[in-house]
Amino acid sequence: MTKDFKILFLNKKNRKLFEDKWNEFTETSGASFESSLTFLDSMELDGLKNKSILVVDKNNELKGIFPLMEEKFLFLKRYKSLGFTGKLNFKKLLPSIRKKLGTLAIYIQINEEQKNKKIENKMLAYHFILDLKGKTEESVWKNDLNKKSRNLVRKAEKSRLKINISDSREELKKFYLIYVKRMKYFGTTPHSFRYMDYLKNNFPGFFILNVYLGSKIIAGGTVYIYNQKMFNQFATSDDKYLKYSPNNFFYWNMIKFALEKNCNEIDYGPSLIDDPVAKFKISMGGKPILFEDNLILNKTLYWIFKKMHKSILKLKKIIP
Repeated sequence: MTKDFKILFLNKKNRKLFEDKWNEFTETSGASFESSLTFLDSMELDGLKNKSILVVDKNNELKGIFPLMEEKFLFLKRYKSLGFTGKLNFKKLLPSIRKKLGTLAIYIQINEEQKNKKIENKMLAYHFILDLKGKTEESVWKNDLNKKSRNLVRKAEKSRLKINISDSREELKKFYLIYVKRMKYFGTTPHSFRYMDYLKNNFPGFFILNVYLGSKIIAGGTVYIYNQKMFNQFATSDDKYLKYSPNNFFYWNMIKFALEKNCNEIDYGPSLIDDPVAKFKISMGGKPILFEDNLILNKTLYWIFKKMHKSILKLKKIIP
């Protein structure tokens, strides 16, 4: 089968030839915005390398796309992908893809719905999806939010919290300040402002939702809308103001905004199933769906990588 097709990296030379077809694939397949060239370009601003793959036939017609972002870990390489899009048999293409990626490629983290897959590994990420098809604001309020969440939204409204929804760079700057502060608290490397700003400037479906108590921003997040789906990319809050329930207020206003924009669903984003954040997303109507699987390319290197990764995590606990 693979004799009839060529496996190519997307690069500067062939991008102009294939970018219209690539965009057509993502738009007509119902793929996530994260498969789009705009999103892949933004990830390069945060240090990842675009190693996306094209599958073309003998006539140079595009038959499949496999978005891949390369991340180096010492001398090894690992990848992130939203999965393969196309009508070809991916398993039959995989040996050629392995060869194309080279011997230092460890694994590909596939972030797409793992249908009919029972995986017991609790360290894999679930996405939390709120289905909005045929629903109204009232029906979501009554049937999807639990009683505690509804009470906390009412509490936030009584505290006179306000939501500001915009595509303003100034609002993005305000959100970014509390986002970076929160990431530092958790010891997590934040995404760059340049990355978020690029998305805002190059994608009309990108919005910032900031929560205010008076004139002070106390919570916020970013969302993007693509193919009638809303994805909550980032969300955070100032822990000094949690007594006002800004997170419930943020999620409820995100739901109302999604309904206003005629979205069919909201993806609340990834979390580990046992994480308290996961329980919060479920309380706001999110249904957990397994979205992550690791496609191992080299078993020996994968074993070495896991050992090295565990050692580094232990060192981080010892050395502040």
